[in-house]
Amino acid sequence: MYKGEDSQSGKSIYQSNYRKGTPKAVKHREILDLIQNVWSKKPLKLNITDSNGTVRQIEAKFDPAYDPDQNIRTDASKLMAGNRKGSASDRRVTLDLAGDWYKIAESSIYDYSKKETGKNSITHENVLKWHYFINDILFQEYGEAETAPYMITIDVKEKLDGNFVYSISAEKRKSDTPRTLLAEVNRTGKTNAANV
Repeated sequence: MYKGEDSQSGKSIYQSNYRKGTPKAVKHREILDLIQNVWSKKPLKLNITDSNGTVRQIEAKFDPAYDPDQNIRTDASKLMAGNRKGSASDRRVTLDLAGDWYKIAESSIYDYSKKETGKNSITHENVLKWHYFINDILFQEYGEAETAPYMITIDVKEKLDGNFVYSISAEKRKSDTPRTLLAEVNRTGKTNAANV
Protein backbone atom coordinates (compact mmCIF):
# COMPACT_ATOMS: atom_id res chain seq x y z
CA MET A 1 0.00 0.00 0.00
CA TYR A 2 1.18 3.53 -0.78
CA LYS A 3 2.74 5.09 2.34
CA GLY A 4 3.78 8.51 0.98
CA GLU A 5 7.09 9.96 -0.18
CA ASP A 6 10.51 9.60 1.37
CA SER A 7 11.56 13.00 2.74
CA GLN A 8 15.17 12.66 1.57
CA SER A 9 14.91 11.05 -1.88
CA GLY A 10 11.37 12.04 -2.86
CA LYS A 11 10.71 8.44 -3.94
CA SER A 12 7.30 6.89 -3.31
CA ILE A 13 7.19 4.33 -0.51
CA TYR A 14 5.03 1.24 -0.97
CA GLN A 15 4.48 -1.33 1.75
CA SER A 16 3.70 -4.97 1.00
CA ASN A 17 0.00 -5.69 0.80
CA TYR A 18 0.62 -9.07 2.44
CA ARG A 19 2.05 -10.25 5.74
CA LYS A 20 5.11 -12.50 5.51
CA GLY A 21 4.03 -16.10 5.09
CA THR A 22 0.85 -15.32 3.14
CA PRO A 23 0.34 -18.34 0.85
CA LYS A 24 1.02 -17.77 -2.85
CA ALA A 25 -2.42 -19.21 -3.64
CA VAL A 26 -4.05 -16.31 -1.77
CA LYS A 27 -1.97 -13.78 -3.70
CA HIS A 28 -2.71 -15.55 -7.01
CA ARG A 29 -6.48 -15.45 -6.43
CA GLU A 30 -6.43 -11.77 -5.47
CA ILE A 31 -4.20 -10.82 -8.41
CA LEU A 32 -6.40 -12.68 -10.90
CA ASP A 33 -9.48 -10.97 -9.45
CA LEU A 34 -7.83 -7.52 -9.77
CA ILE A 35 -6.69 -8.23 -13.35
CA GLN A 36 -10.04 -9.58 -14.53
CA ASN A 37 -12.46 -7.37 -12.61
CA VAL A 38 -10.65 -4.06 -12.10
CA TRP A 39 -7.56 -3.27 -14.17
CA SER A 40 -8.60 -4.88 -17.44
CA LYS A 41 -11.63 -2.56 -17.33
CA LYS A 42 -9.65 0.55 -16.35
CA PRO A 43 -7.22 1.59 -19.12
CA LEU A 44 -4.00 3.29 -18.06
CA LYS A 45 -2.99 6.48 -19.92
CA LEU A 46 0.73 6.63 -20.72
CA ASN A 47 2.88 8.82 -22.98
CA ILE A 48 5.29 7.28 -25.50
CA THR A 49 7.98 9.29 -27.26
CA ASP A 50 8.40 7.98 -30.82
CA SER A 51 11.81 7.88 -32.54
CA ASN A 52 11.06 11.19 -34.31
CA GLY A 53 10.39 12.89 -30.95
CA THR A 54 6.61 12.92 -31.28
CA VAL A 55 4.79 12.24 -28.02
CA ARG A 56 1.65 10.15 -28.27
CA GLN A 57 -0.71 9.13 -25.53
CA ILE A 58 -1.82 5.52 -25.39
CA GLU A 59 -4.29 3.56 -23.30
CA ALA A 60 -2.95 0.27 -21.97
CA LYS A 61 -4.67 -2.38 -19.90
CA PHE A 62 -4.08 -5.81 -18.40
CA ASP A 63 -5.18 -8.79 -20.48
CA PRO A 64 -7.84 -10.69 -18.46
CA ALA A 65 -7.46 -13.98 -20.40
CA TYR A 66 -6.65 -16.89 -18.11
CA ASP A 67 -6.57 -20.66 -18.58
CA PRO A 68 -7.32 -22.36 -15.21
CA ASP A 69 -5.85 -25.63 -16.50
CA GLN A 70 -2.57 -23.81 -17.27
CA ASN A 71 -2.38 -25.42 -20.72
CA ILE A 72 -1.86 -21.95 -22.16
CA ARG A 73 0.48 -19.51 -20.38
CA THR A 74 -1.29 -16.14 -20.59
CA ASP A 75 -0.17 -12.70 -19.39
CA ALA A 76 -2.36 -13.15 -16.30
CA SER A 77 -0.63 -16.47 -15.54
CA LYS A 78 2.77 -14.79 -15.78
CA LEU A 79 1.71 -11.96 -13.47
CA MET A 80 0.26 -14.36 -10.91
CA ALA A 81 3.71 -15.96 -10.69
CA GLY A 82 5.47 -12.62 -10.14
CA ASN A 83 6.21 -12.24 -13.87
CA ARG A 84 9.12 -14.71 -13.74
CA LYS A 85 11.62 -11.83 -13.93
CA GLY A 86 14.52 -11.32 -11.56
CA SER A 87 15.30 -13.37 -8.48
CA ALA A 88 12.77 -15.28 -6.37
CA SER A 89 12.83 -12.34 -3.95
CA ASP A 90 12.09 -9.89 -6.82
CA ARG A 91 9.14 -12.02 -7.92
CA ARG A 92 7.81 -12.09 -4.36
CA VAL A 93 8.03 -8.28 -4.14
CA THR A 94 6.20 -8.02 -7.49
CA LEU A 95 3.38 -10.10 -5.96
CA ASP A 96 3.49 -8.20 -2.65
CA LEU A 97 2.88 -4.91 -4.50
CA ALA A 98 -0.09 -6.28 -6.47
CA GLY A 99 -2.69 -4.01 -4.92
CA ASP A 100 -0.68 -0.97 -6.06
CA TRP A 101 0.32 -2.06 -9.59
CA TYR A 102 -2.07 0.41 -11.22
CA LYS A 103 -0.86 3.37 -9.12
CA ILE A 104 2.79 2.45 -9.69
CA ALA A 105 2.29 2.06 -13.45
CA GLU A 106 0.26 5.28 -13.66
CA SER A 107 3.13 7.31 -12.17
CA SER A 108 5.88 5.64 -14.23
CA ILE A 109 8.02 7.43 -16.82
CA TYR A 110 8.78 6.33 -20.38
CA ASP A 111 12.16 4.65 -20.83
CA TYR A 112 12.45 3.25 -24.39
CA SER A 113 10.78 1.16 -27.12
CA LYS A 114 11.87 -1.72 -29.35
CA LYS A 115 10.38 -3.89 -32.07
CA GLU A 116 9.10 -7.39 -31.30
CA THR A 117 11.89 -9.94 -31.77
CA GLY A 118 9.62 -12.80 -32.82
CA LYS A 119 9.56 -15.03 -29.74
CA ASN A 120 7.31 -18.04 -30.21
CA SER A 121 4.81 -17.83 -27.33
CA ILE A 122 1.21 -16.76 -26.87
CA THR A 123 2.26 -13.63 -24.94
CA HIS A 124 4.31 -12.49 -27.98
CA GLU A 125 1.64 -13.37 -30.55
CA ASN A 126 0.60 -10.44 -32.81
CA VAL A 127 2.94 -8.01 -31.02
CA LEU A 128 4.34 -5.17 -33.12
CA LYS A 129 6.46 -3.28 -30.54
CA TRP A 130 7.34 -3.18 -26.86
CA HIS A 131 7.38 0.05 -24.84
CA TYR A 132 9.07 0.18 -21.44
CA PHE A 133 8.26 2.45 -18.51
CA ILE A 134 10.01 2.61 -15.16
CA ASN A 135 9.26 3.75 -11.62
CA ASP A 136 11.94 4.00 -8.97
CA ILE A 137 10.32 3.26 -5.58
CA LEU A 138 11.14 2.26 -2.03
CA PHE A 139 9.64 -1.01 -0.78
CA GLN A 140 8.75 -1.92 2.80
CA GLU A 141 7.89 -5.32 4.15
CA TYR A 142 4.48 -5.46 5.85
CA GLY A 143 4.72 -3.81 9.29
CA GLU A 144 8.42 -2.90 8.89
CA ALA A 145 10.01 0.57 8.91
CA GLU A 146 13.11 -0.21 6.80
CA THR A 147 12.90 0.38 3.04
CA ALA A 148 14.78 -1.04 0.05
CA PRO A 149 15.11 0.54 -3.42
CA TYR A 150 13.30 -1.22 -6.27
CA MET A 151 12.97 -0.45 -9.95
CA ILE A 152 9.52 -1.29 -11.24
CA THR A 153 9.36 -1.97 -14.98
CA ILE A 154 6.11 -1.74 -16.90
CA ASP A 155 6.26 -3.66 -20.19
CA VAL A 156 3.65 -2.45 -22.67
CA LYS A 157 3.13 -4.49 -25.81
CA GLU A 158 1.66 -2.72 -28.82
CA LYS A 159 -0.39 -5.28 -30.72
CA LEU A 160 -1.14 -5.42 -34.43
CA ASP A 161 -4.84 -4.75 -33.69
CA GLY A 162 -3.94 -1.39 -32.10
CA ASN A 163 -4.41 -2.53 -28.48
CA PHE A 164 -1.82 -1.93 -25.77
CA VAL A 165 -1.39 -4.55 -23.02
CA TYR A 166 0.90 -4.17 -20.03
CA SER A 167 2.57 -6.23 -17.35
CA ILE A 168 4.74 -5.27 -14.40
CA SER A 169 7.82 -6.55 -12.54
CA ALA A 170 10.05 -5.44 -9.66
CA GLU A 171 13.82 -5.64 -9.39
CA LYS A 172 15.90 -4.68 -6.37
CA ARG A 173 18.50 -2.09 -7.22
CA LYS A 174 21.32 0.00 -5.87
CA SER A 175 20.41 3.29 -4.24
CA ASP A 176 22.53 5.38 -6.65
CA THR A 177 19.81 5.92 -9.30
CA PRO A 178 20.85 8.72 -11.68
CA ARG A 179 18.47 11.70 -11.58
CA THR A 180 18.15 15.17 -13.03
CA LEU A 181 16.61 17.95 -10.96
CA LEU A 182 13.11 17.03 -12.19
CA ALA A 183 13.05 13.44 -13.33
CA GLU A 184 14.91 10.19 -13.46
CA VAL A 185 17.28 9.83 -16.38
CA ASN A 186 16.29 6.94 -18.65
CA ARG A 187 18.64 4.41 -20.22
CA THR A 188 19.33 6.70 -23.17
CA GLY A 189 20.22 9.61 -20.88
CA LYS A 190 17.04 11.54 -21.69
CA THR A 191 14.24 12.54 -19.36
CA ASN A 192 10.62 11.99 -20.20
CA ALA A 193 9.17 15.46 -19.70
CA ALA A 194 5.79 14.23 -20.97
CA ASN A 195 5.36 12.15 -17.81
CA VAL A 196 6.93 14.57 -15.32
